[in-house]
Amino acid sequence: ELAFLSKVADIKDTVKKQTLVHHIASMMHENHPEQGDLHKEIGHTHRIGRISFDEVEKVMEKMDELCDQSWDDLRTISKHMSSTNNILQRQLVFLKSVAERIQILKVVLRRVKNRYYNLLLYFGIDPVKKKKVPTATLR
Repeated sequence: ELAFLSKVADIKDTVKKQTLVHHIASMMHENHPEQGDLHKEIGHTHRIGRISFDEVEKVMEKMDELCDQSWDDLRTISKHMSSTNNILQRQLVFLKSVAERIQILKVVLRRVKNRYYNLLLYFGIDPVKKKKVPTATLR
């Protein structure tokens, strides 16, 4: 259960009254100084646990389909307009930008999923089970 990660900042030791996050971050910084700030990452990890990767993938597929439809529409419109038309050129530039951004978002999604699954492995969740269990149920 990853929901406890959001509460880690509230748990304090009895001797020095320092939070558990402080101790974990100190240990991580000593052992792995090349890694980022653990205290900041815990909140992000908790939030991503509420996201359904299936839903995000569906939205990405829909965006890709709409972009393809827009390319088809632009081809149809361009048959009836002059290729030097300023609006047509701007739409072409815009659609190229959108297509590039969609590809970048796909790469980002793949990387986020891989990092999330690696985090689950770190916490000892079975690698076979992790692909079958939705992220929302792992909280």
